[in-house]
Amino acid sequence: MLNIVLIILTMHEAEPLHIAFTQAETMEACKARAGVVSQILTDAGTEVVAVRCGETAMAFTPYGHDHAEAELNWHYHVTIQGDAVEDGFALRPVAAGSCNADASEYCAISAQAPIPQ
Repeated sequence: MLNIVLIILTMHEAEPLHIAFTQAETMEACKARAGVVSQILTDAGTEVVAVRCGETAMAFTPYGHDHAEAELNWHYHVTIQGDAVEDGFALRPVAAGSCNADASEYCAISAQAPIPQ
């Protein structure tokens, strides 16, 4: 079963690229949430690197606003597709220190773990 997921890649001062995941019921709901969250982050001074909605077989633990640096245990290789929010992404978990990224690709960390399906 595929899940519709919003991914948000953000850059924080002197930290690696972060990725956050939020599941949505529909692509339209995902796109609406993407706009709202992007605006909130931008208004707060956070650099938003990429935002995409897409379908994936992966699921993730819930997002939490307050996580400790030690909780950023999950590493992901992310490929951004297209230019529009709904153009999607490809994503896979990777071992720490093993990610290599080319154009339109990113290596990111998260406090959100993949949930086996």
